[in-house]
Amino acid sequence: MTSYRTCIYQIRNLVSGKTYIGSASNYPVRKSVHLNSLRGGRHRNRHLQSAYDKYGESSLEFSKILICEKRDLLFYEQRAIDCLAPEYNIHRVAGSPAGYSHSPETIEKMKSAWANRPADIREKIAAADRSGERHTEKSRRAIADHQRSRVRGDSERRKIALSVGMFTEAQVLLIRELRSAGAKLSDLAARFNTSSPVISNIANRKTYRWL
Repeated sequence: MTSYRTCIYQIRNLVSGKTYIGSASNYPVRKSVHLNSLRGGRHRNRHLQSAYDKYGESSLEFSKILICEKRDLLFYEQRAIDCLAPEYNIHRVAGSPAGYSHSPETIEKMKSAWANRPADIREKIAAADRSGERHTEKSRRAIADHQRSRVRGDSERRKIALSVGMFTEAQVLLIRELRSAGAKLSDLAARFNTSSPVISNIANRKTYRWL
């Protein structure tokens, strides 16, 4: 069942009209993290911090623009970034760090995935890109249904599990907090029964980027 906390959200500057698009598996927590960072003057997005400092907290409006399954977050976040062109987003690839680029193999897989989508879905996405408008509720449901119909094989699921580890949101946040406080990778790996590379990826936001 889809949680109403799992969504694509928008932060809109009511004065300038500029926006930021993000995704969250727990929207209330994500919103709280944004506001706490902005209030402390330490937000990682310099554009949002500048807007907060210049116009004040009341100028920033938080809203959900799409509720979806957790597994579909990055897909819909990318579509929202592509269609809405939010001015405050520093990176144009959903969930990616600065300087990120896809490998040639990944690009080919993305092209293949696009080609294998039903023709009506491709046309709806292309039409939204051309017009700059958001998807209709009907088209969002069609895209979501197609994504959910994808069946991952045992091999693919195992690779994903081994690469990111299986952690709760609370564990991920605790790992980052402990690592920031100086905890060693090896100690954290032993504590959470995993490997140092997995802990490193979590701490550096290479995995679980939505938290």
